[in-house]
Amino acid sequence: MTDRDDSRFRPDDDQPDDYEVGEDYEPAPPPGGAAAAAPVDLGTPLEPRRATPRRSRRRGRRRNLPYGAVEDAAQPTPARRDVRSGRAPAATRTGPSTVPPGAPAPAPGPVTPASGRAGCSPKAVLLVLAAAALAGMVAGILDDVTGTDSSSDPTPTTPPDIDTAWVVTVADLDPAAADDVEIAIGVDGAFTGLSFVSDPEMLVVGYGRNHEPDALAGIDPADGTVRWTRDLPGVLCGDQAFDGAVACLAPEDGGWVYHRVDITTGEDLATAEAPVRDVVTVHAGPDALVVVGPANPAPHADLTALGLDGELLWTTDLATVDGAEHLFDDLLASDMGRSDAADATMERPRWRDLDDGLMMLWVTPGVAIIDPVAGTVVAHECLRATPAHDRYFCQDAAGINRRDLDGQVVWSLPDLQLAYVTDTSDARPAAVTERFEVMPIDWETGEVTGPAIHRFRPRTNSFTGTAMGPSAAGDAQAAYLEQDGRVVVRLADDVDEVLWVHDVGEDGDYVDEVLTVGGTTVLDAYTMVMVGLDADTGEELWQRRNRYGIYTSVHDDAMIAIGFDEVARLELP
Repeated sequence: MTDRDDSRFRPDDDQPDDYEVGEDYEPAPPPGGAAAAAPVDLGTPLEPRRATPRRSRRRGRRRNLPYGAVEDAAQPTPARRDVRSGRAPAATRTGPSTVPPGAPAPAPGPVTPASGRAGCSPKAVLLVLAAAALAGMVAGILDDVTGTDSSSDPTPTTPPDIDTAWVVTVADLDPAAADDVEIAIGVDGAFTGLSFVSDPEMLVVGYGRNHEPDALAGIDPADGTVRWTRDLPGVLCGDQAFDGAVACLAPEDGGWVYHRVDITTGEDLATAEAPVRDVVTVHAGPDALVVVGPANPAPHADLTALGLDGELLWTTDLATVDGAEHLFDDLLASDMGRSDAADATMERPRWRDLDDGLMMLWVTPGVAIIDPVAGTVVAHECLRATPAHDRYFCQDAAGINRRDLDGQVVWSLPDLQLAYVTDTSDARPAAVTERFEVMPIDWETGEVTGPAIHRFRPRTNSFTGTAMGPSAAGDAQAAYLEQDGRVVVRLADDVDEVLWVHDVGEDGDYVDEVLTVGGTTVLDAYTMVMVGLDADTGEELWQRRNRYGIYTSVHDDAMIAIGFDEVARLELP
């Protein structure tokens, strides 16, 4: 990792990374020291399952990590198109923060890497277990002698399980092969996005063996009835339905066949042979299905658009597009010991939608803006991307750029970073300094409008060994920032202003998703505890254990959880 240094995620440390990820992987050095960081020059704006419900196995959980951050190589990685990693459970959470909303946190000091179990020898573990057993025996003897009951000591209470409206398991989808079948987390081949095709009338999921979708199923979102199933080995579908249909591709007889599938019946409304050689990921719009092929080699890759009946609209070789080299990288491949330039590929592809039917394909370190009808493609460097309807924002080595939909730079803010948008959200932009200060920005003009509105304390991420900055979370209902799963900040909708701060605490659950359902902000924690907060005030309303799914999504004011074993509709208190 000498030519892709992670220094921007290690404030105040200008030493390059000199480690490789693998069996001997060690955490990166702690960022910074006791000395405070130099002031940031903000610059000047420029013109221009069911019987015993349990939550799905957590293997394969994807991490929301910025480009260049290294995932824990010790975690098992299932064979799948994307790169995934697990998470270690956290302890019981603490109460809400007493820090006044918007008040800066204490000035950052030296960051010490968190200790982990990796450093414990088997002998040490046995000693700990023996000590615990001895302590239990002593406590029991003391209880018999004194007549007291140590169980009466205050202990943390366990939240009740969350209620469900319905649960659909793999046995409901394929009773004959339930032990071998898993729900495919993701239907479009992309690294992120919805894990099912969401429509008010139907939820369409893929399922099969080895994490690959070999069949589709339609689930009634109101009562969980499985309305239909059909086999389509190797199918990939756009993650959105249009006009009651979902657009899919499936390999057949050495080629690929386009299927326009009725979401209420599962039957084909149209089929056609697709003029594509291979498929990595697809994305559907109201007028076309865009198909991306593999690097052959980079930056050569087929980009194709198919109409509603499967007709060819256009096709192009990405190598002919200026800036397309930014869409391919070998960062993850080189970390795994494969440093050949031929291994350069589209890593972690993510889709987002923009106005006028345009599509954003973000494949760090670049982005492509695709017109699925006209066939125009704009590509350029974009280390972090945030779409915003009629514009989008990118971060490069110098700072933040606002761009129009044609790719033209409108203004630039040097020395600031975009908060990394979590992989499953469509959050609005937020700007932070290298010291993790959230700066208020006029996103129309690019001007800094005041001093920092919040400062996050640098925390060494136990998975990466680096100090991670805040991530932007939320959706069209509300905007949030969260840092390393510990602190959640709600921002105002239209201006960069802190409404409230919820501090999960160092011993609390690790927040993975922040969603808004009606007037409730839901913190979905990796340790299976969900917390409901008043979306307006941040006041804690309830806690529930969520034993279902891996990912959660909002579907018409309902929360849907999906995992390898089940899909469930959760009933919030």
